[in-house]
Amino acid sequence: MDARAKLFYWHLSAALPPLEAPQLPIHNEGWTVWSGDIKLPSPSRECLYAAIQDPITQLYWIRHKRFSFDARLAIDWDTCAAGMQAFAACPAALDC
Repeated sequence: MDARAKLFYWHLSAALPPLEAPQLPIHNEGWTVWSGDIKLPSPSRECLYAAIQDPITQLYWIRHKRFSFDARLAIDWDTCAAGMQAFAACPAALDC
């Protein structure tokens, strides 16, 4: 019976268009991080920094007048990432 159910599932998945994954919150989950349609269950610091510095996010900040389009090219994103990592590693930001 299980083998027939799997065959039917594969038949349906090949014949029907894919369904979008629900983006519903889980009870008491807190905030979530998404990369497009994919939920990142345990995003690392490097993953978050990459998401912050991606071109789509940069254009978001440009659109909201945080910096200009031309200034985006003058920002040293690698140095910013290293600075954020050093700041996060400091136990008390004012004591460093």
